[in-house]
Amino acid sequence: MGLGIQAGFAIKKISEYLEFKNYKTVMEYGCQTISTASYPLLKEYIFPNLNVNFKDEYAPAKDLYNHLGLEYNSMDANGEYNSLVVDFNEDIQSKYKFTEKFDLCTNLGTSEHLIGQTNFFKNIHNTTKVNGMMLHILPMEGYYGHCYFNYHPNFFYDLALSNKYEIKEFWYLVNEDQSCLNIIVDKISTH
Repeated sequence: MGLGIQAGFAIKKISEYLEFKNYKTVMEYGCQTISTASYPLLKEYIFPNLNVNFKDEYAPAKDLYNHLGLEYNSMDANGEYNSLVVDFNEDIQSKYKFTEKFDLCTNLGTSEHLIGQTNFFKNIHNTTKVNGMMLHILPMEGYYGHCYFNYHPNFFYDLALSNKYEIKEFWYLVNEDQSCLNIIVDKISTH
């Protein structure tokens, strides 16, 4: 999975929020990489001081988060880049006894590949600290043959309402044959 210009822009926006100065940890749901194709754009337009170490044509997204001063963590079914191996279709608190919480949790194109939507969003809720943030960058339409789900904006507004989240940013981006949602959510709930 790749961390490209859209995710880079959203992460940069989060790093500019006042509360970010107190953030120490990030959990990526789905271990992301930076490709040699997206790196020049990230460096030129978003993170001019970013330096990453490529192995072949990919570098771990960990380099970007470390650049921002965050301790990097990731979960993924593939275990790449030292990710904790989990099945996101399961309740990770129950199945893996995983109860750690993080300041920032990201879903940069992971949940749309899962049948267990309820457990995925329960997991990201349970691992985000109160006053922490969640970043979702997900398909809305198009992406035929890519995934199981495309998301409607109302899903996130209703999710925020039912969990007492605050939506900090919401973007709708369109390419020729697909569109996606970028949503930054502030978890201000105490439950």
